[in-house]
Amino acid sequence: MKTQTLQGRALFFSQCEAGNRTAFLRDLSTSASRDHLAGGFHDFPGGPKSLETNALIVLALVREHRASQDLFGRQTILDTLAWGLKDLKDGSGVFFTSIGDAGDATRAYFSFNDAELRSALGPTRSREFFEHFALSPGGFPHLTGSPFAGLGATRETLLLRRNGRIRLPLDERINAHANGLWIAALAQVEAAGGVGGLAGHVSIKRPSLYKILSKEGNPTLETLQEILKPLGLRVSVALDSAA
Repeated sequence: MKTQTLQGRALFFSQCEAGNRTAFLRDLSTSASRDHLAGGFHDFPGGPKSLETNALIVLALVREHRASQDLFGRQTILDTLAWGLKDLKDGSGVFFTSIGDAGDATRAYFSFNDAELRSALGPTRSREFFEHFALSPGGFPHLTGSPFAGLGATRETLLLRRNGRIRLPLDERINAHANGLWIAALAQVEAAGGVGGLAGHVSIKRPSLYKILSKEGNPTLETLQEILKPLGLRVSVALDSAA
């Protein structure tokens, strides 16, 4: 499953609801469908990175992390959120629909061939990289070793090389459904492990914040705005592109 393709939300949910949810999510998080350099997940290896797909994955990972407390899952969640907040966030506080939907140009932007990778990293870092990663047939890295190997500098070098390529188009449409999922994912992450930090920034006591962010919570618009403000977000209404 190292090159697992996310073909539709039905497949994703059927796998995550099944008994093998843990194995499926770990395989997905090590696969070439994940952007191991910048964070976030592609709809398929080398394909576009959509807000909706990443929100669904984060929600599933949070659910799994509550049960397993897996450190790799936690890091995957944080990397995915960091990518969305950096690359898809509009200055007004809402999020764009996706990045990179240009066919062959998208695949070329995200891929590396062996010679290019070794040239960028040099002999020592190349050896370290290939001890923990491999390239799929399309040239997309996937994790084969430890996710905690301390290859931050190596990833930064490759990301810098990739960022020097022609930038991919950004789908600047605002999809209300995807934004709702993404904000729900941010709230679930905060409820799962960061509520204490958020509570210090809003005038809501921690027990109340847990209740608000639970499945039974029913926050007012004013309360939701107060919770989102420290995250640099705001509630917004937009036309549904499918309507």
